[in-house]
Amino acid sequence: MDILIVDDSHSITVLLECIIEDLGHQAIIAKSGELALEHLQNAKQLPDLVLLDVKMTGIDGYETAKQLKQLAGEAHLPIIFLTGSTEANTQNKCLSLGEDYISKPFSVEIVTLKIKAQLRVAQLTQKMHETNLELLRRDKNTQNEHRVVESIFTNQFKKQINHPHLKYHMSPVSVFNGDVLLAANGPADNTYLLIGDATGHGLAAAVGVIPIYSAFRTMASKGLTVGTIAAELNKSLLQILPDHMMLAAAVLEINTHTNQLFVWSGGIPNLIIDNGQGRIKTIIPAFHPPLAATSEAEFLQNIEIYELVENDRIYLFTDGIEEANNQEGEMFGEQRLLDLFDGASEDLFEKILSALKNFTRNTCQDDDITLVEFSYHGLANQEPVKPPRADHMALLPWKLELQLTADTLRHSDPIPPIIRFIESADGVSAHQDFIATILTELYSNALEHGLLQLDSNIKDDSSGFIEYYQQRLTRLAELEQGYINISLECLPQPQNSQLKITVSDSGQGYNLAMRNRLKEQDSHGRGLMLIKKLCHSLDISEDGKTVIALYDI
Repeated sequence: MDILIVDDSHSITVLLECIIEDLGHQAIIAKSGELALEHLQNAKQLPDLVLLDVKMTGIDGYETAKQLKQLAGEAHLPIIFLTGSTEANTQNKCLSLGEDYISKPFSVEIVTLKIKAQLRVAQLTQKMHETNLELLRRDKNTQNEHRVVESIFTNQFKKQINHPHLKYHMSPVSVFNGDVLLAANGPADNTYLLIGDATGHGLAAAVGVIPIYSAFRTMASKGLTVGTIAAELNKSLLQILPDHMMLAAAVLEINTHTNQLFVWSGGIPNLIIDNGQGRIKTIIPAFHPPLAATSEAEFLQNIEIYELVENDRIYLFTDGIEEANNQEGEMFGEQRLLDLFDGASEDLFEKILSALKNFTRNTCQDDDITLVEFSYHGLANQEPVKPPRADHMALLPWKLELQLTADTLRHSDPIPPIIRFIESADGVSAHQDFIATILTELYSNALEHGLLQLDSNIKDDSSGFIEYYQQRLTRLAELEQGYINISLECLPQPQNSQLKITVSDSGQGYNLAMRNRLKEQDSHGRGLMLIKKLCHSLDISEDGKTVIALYDI
């Protein structure tokens, strides 16, 4: 190491030079403060230590020390003063301008110890300085990377959220959001929504769900059922997420032709439907585990179906709202949220945000928060816009028949595989969303009313919905006998090709009297009248056990 000796005494410089060389270091001698400054200005690098006499001809040691420090800039340049004064004022000044001082006359041992100590400190300081520079460099790179990734997320998000009837509020804990919100249009004036909450927060959680952005949009554009979409997203996330990560999510389809809401929900807080004025009509619980929580084989595509009327509002949110804490550590909670639905609030979206803000005032947000409001506006008095008629010459006659036993019904949903078959059928695939609607309704009625003997009147209020589906799960799990037959037959005709859909069950079938009493504004089920809007004809057998629908293709 290089040690600069600044002293106008020849005997002292010779003594110090010997001590320094004995320690294995290089001594550089300057006979005055001016020469020391000149050396520093011309040197390629700073000395590792300066031994500086206080009293010299020309500028003194104090002024020399100040200018040496200025020339060193932000670099650490340790200075040990040499002084013959024992006055406290002199010692204090030496310590304020330098790192240490040695009193004259000095012993070799004291000089040696102090040089070693300051060189050790200098090495540590230099290492710390280099570490800080490396940290600053890495921090700058990280910030640049964050800006790039944030730009990518922002651009992707703008593409995914664009609907005139959608309001949303998203508040991440950090720069990157572990919550995800996607919206896409289907092929027949139907809207798809996805709200999700990934495990954890920040960049790791946000990056984990990027692959579902384009996948969701692609599947929505094809009109796939929400159960199928959820299954495909589950498959994709299982392949890329680590074992400890999953995505609590709800996938929705809002069909403006048939006034229907299709829901697959897993691990997400309850969805709420109100009447447009803040009165709760329906609470939709999550019946499934989160995405990526179950294997492909264990995954269930079962969906829930609800009827919507004009101005209904659908509210979705992540658990960051219910689990938000106030200063006393109390959670906002589900009940406090439900109490805001007082039946007299047109702008409930802002009311919820305001209540949450007041509740969490002066506290730090510790979870990502997402709130979504979708206002429903149907296509009043308009017939469904179906795809163009298929060329009967290109259609092949075919027939698909399934008999679903009790064991099959307990463990699987037959509709998604049937729809996947429809997707591959020439001339019929363009109608898959409407066929899925018809099949889902007929199958649900055959299962729930024919075999399980559930009463739809239970669903006349929000609490009834929960009871109804609890009964459905219980009775389905206990189902030991019975069957449902499903038949699809493609009938090519020169003038009017049709798909014949037949669903029959071994149970009690339809309660026709009860069905006839159903009104359009009922909050549960789609009803046969919705299927009639889609089909050329709909016939129910006398015993109510068989339904035959003819759909024009």
